[in-house]
Amino acid sequence: MMSQISTSQTCPRCTGRLVICENEIVCSKCAAVTSQSMVDVANDYDKKSDGTGGRVGPATNGKMIDTVIDSTGKDYTGRKIRGDNQTLSKKIGIIDKRQKMDRTKITGTYEINRICDKMSLTSLVKQNATKFFIDCKNRKLLTGRKTREFAAACVYVSYREEGYPKNFDEFQKITNTSRSVLISYSNVIKRELDIVLKIMSPEQYLPMIMSEITPPPSLKVQTKAQNILAKYLEKQGKDPKILAAGALYFASVLSNESISEKEIAVAAKISEVSVRKRYQEMKKKIKF
Repeated sequence: MMSQISTSQTCPRCTGRLVICENEIVCSKCAAVTSQSMVDVANDYDKKSDGTGGRVGPATNGKMIDTVIDSTGKDYTGRKIRGDNQTLSKKIGIIDKRQKMDRTKITGTYEINRICDKMSLTSLVKQNATKFFIDCKNRKLLTGRKTREFAAACVYVSYREEGYPKNFDEFQKITNTSRSVLISYSNVIKRELDIVLKIMSPEQYLPMIMSEITPPPSLKVQTKAQNILAKYLEKQGKDPKILAAGALYFASVLSNESISEKEIAVAAKISEVSVRKRYQEMKKKIKF
């Protein structure tokens, strides 16, 4: 049964007496919650017998503790361990080393889950990123490299492998990883695991650019931009995002919608000159 402690305070709604119930203060008459505390005040396991030490909050992960198993073969009093206890001590030391080796895996998978949850990525991207990380760890590719940054690179490679339009500049802001490190680690993962990323098409960038414009362009503009990209054949060697931005501006001009070059450039995170240049090229090549 849930314990309750009566107080001298009254409810602001019905003037009933307030009682303390777990982490909430509620009215004993109308059951209205007037105050609540979300702090977990449970003591951790490191609290001493005299009541000192410890902390509030949930217990820490048992695999992440910093306990060091002594390899000198002596107990806490300094006596030498003999017989079966010596064998048991060696086994515990081996298990301790293996658990510490798993810390890299724990940290990496935690970072992958954090990034995928923050970006609302699919479970397939998360699973592939975790697989890439474990494969690279087994090949000792993490030696001398930062675990969290390498995990972010695994998510990026998995994300791009599924054909999603995200470049390094957009991805680094979410993962808090520098662009140079992200590129370097991604190249290592692709090279060692023989991963070939899908080439993004301009059509895949259209919805992403349109979603960043306020108010968003009409369906008529999107359809016309897709037709422009289908008719424009000189795409080889050109940035697909800039092509999509140029086609979108061209479509807005043909549809008499007031979308400026600056709005499209800001939405696509490119320069106005790039948008204008592609627009002029398409205007010369495509006739409506």
